[in-house]
Amino acid sequence: RITEQAKALKRQTQEKDILLKVSQALSKTMDLDEVSKVASRAVGSAMGAERCAVTLFSQDDNLFEIRGLYSKKQPDVEKFIGTKFPQDDIPLLSNTIKKEKPITINNTFDLPSKSKTKEYFLRAGIKSVLGAGMFFGKKLVGFLSVTDSKEHKTFDQTEIKLVQTMANQIAVAIENARLLQVVKKHTQDL
Repeated sequence: RITEQAKALKRQTQEKDILLKVSQALSKTMDLDEVSKVASRAVGSAMGAERCAVTLFSQDDNLFEIRGLYSKKQPDVEKFIGTKFPQDDIPLLSNTIKKEKPITINNTFDLPSKSKTKEYFLRAGIKSVLGAGMFFGKKLVGFLSVTDSKEHKTFDQTEIKLVQTMANQIAVAIENARLLQVVKKHTQDL
């Protein structure tokens, strides 16, 4: 019983450490691109993820754009930054966002064989996914995803909750950076 409590306490401490690291990283910049890059790097490395992406959503053209990308093993992932895709290109993502719940796919091969979602993940070489919508209130800001291309991973409730919490934290930082951009532009126009 005491060992279980000690493990639970250790896990809680680790979660708080991760949230603190992400918070500290996000507080160092107000530049939108830098916030996205810092967030993906902080979340990816703190969670020991193989890859982590911060994908922003544009209400104007209904497109997602990869703005921050971290990879433990592939230094050339920067080439994917700026990639845009319609929300409907990945139906599972669309449904997840509508429900405002995190997504977990332990094995992308188990997805229906002719699904666009499966095609996308296979093309990207992704075997497992944990992701969460980034919301500012009810406004969709983007999507945070932690992926693995080496193994099929089962995500536990703690990891799912942690990613959702970080997605919410990143959404606030992104909205602050966007607001600062608007203020700067407005000031220049005066």
